[in-house]
Amino acid sequence: MPASILVIACGALAREIGALKTANGWDHLDIQCLDAALHNRPEQIPGRVEALLERHGKQYDHRFVAYADCGTGGRLDAVLEAVKLPAGVSELRKCK
Repeated sequence: MPASILVIACGALAREIGALKTANGWDHLDIQCLDAALHNRPEQIPGRVEALLERHGKQYDHRFVAYADCGTGGRLDAVLEAVKLPAGVSELRKCK
């Protein structure tokens, strides 16, 4: 059985990530999307991502966050560092 994976993503990416999951048969991947309207309140994004990681993170072998900075001024990267998740595209490439 493949390792379980949680992807926490921006709601603006929900359709695309869901399509990738379906097209590739990634039944071991769960997607938790935050409301895309948070782009209007970027200061709330880090806290909402952190809450989902705390609530669901320990249930999975791997956790990924599919977000750009989205106006958080680096605060999202700080959350990812605190929970030991890679930040930025270059770090995600290292996770292969």
